[in-house]
Amino acid sequence: MEDIINSNSCKLEGTFEEVFIKNCQDKLEAGGESLFAIPFAEGRGRVMQHFAVYHYDRSKYLDTTNKGGQNVPTPTLYYDYDEDDLRRDVTCVPYKWQGGVQVVRTSNTTNQEGWNWGKYRYEWTAAVRLVTGDDGLNQMYIRYADVLLMLAEVINELGDSEGAKTYLKQVRRRAFPAEVQAAKVDAYLESLTGKEQVFQAIVEERKFELAGEMLRKQDLIRWNMLGEKMAETKQKMTDLRSYQGVYRDVPQAVYYRYLEDEETLEFYGFNRGENGQPSGEGWESVNWQKAVIPELRITRYYLNDPDSRQFWPIFQSDLDNQLGYLVNNYGY
Repeated sequence: MEDIINSNSCKLEGTFEEVFIKNCQDKLEAGGESLFAIPFAEGRGRVMQHFAVYHYDRSKYLDTTNKGGQNVPTPTLYYDYDEDDLRRDVTCVPYKWQGGVQVVRTSNTTNQEGWNWGKYRYEWTAAVRLVTGDDGLNQMYIRYADVLLMLAEVINELGDSEGAKTYLKQVRRRAFPAEVQAAKVDAYLESLTGKEQVFQAIVEERKFELAGEMLRKQDLIRWNMLGEKMAETKQKMTDLRSYQGVYRDVPQAVYYRYLEDEETLEFYGFNRGENGQPSGEGWESVNWQKAVIPELRITRYYLNDPDSRQFWPIFQSDLDNQLGYLVNNYGY
């Protein structure tokens, strides 16, 4: 990791959003933030199908129907972010696309309802090329930001907490506007004292930076935190749905309307303090948390102890063909 950083052969992109726009447009030149990606030929791979903002039908952005949105953020992730964190609105998207415009869907009858991941968007692709479920888009596997955070973690474990902060700072500075960096980057890092506080900061920073990139579960397993964090999230969803605890001051009504382009939605009521109906015409509203966090989503978040179910089991059909030589361990 130090060799990568000291080589000066790669860098953070100028903005967080730029990382993913470039990936969606296949602009992954050497020297940028993407260090290693899993490439797919045209007609192979389903990255957009699983992680893109959901599209119900054909439009100028897409030449087929019902694509994207098979995996979505946990409803509480949006509120884990600092309101000034520029990564939040790139990562967590509260709309879908239908009829060529953004729409709000909250009935939660499918995975596509409510939140979507926003790091992959058909509207960012350079051309309308998707005609099947296979999109041919690369899956970024290692980013330079990931390397910085990994090195911060290693250095902190070796006892150099102040040195770890220097790498953590590079990632965090990009995440906040210049006018708040003194408080939310510099002062925040200065307030961290000792190995444990710096480690916990790294745990959180990896969540905010790498959410939706299929790294979190592995991170939590190696930190021995999977069960703990899943239980915490389950309680958070319960509290958010009922506007209790730290969510007591979250607005219950979310308002939305179209901007002048008649395609893009404007929202009011996601941030704390955005209470009551905003001024102007054309607003519609929904009790967002009740709509996107039904009781069933909470009760089925996990049924067994996550720490005893960390690994994907071998399918029964495969077991049946192995004459008893293969078994599922870990209590499956």
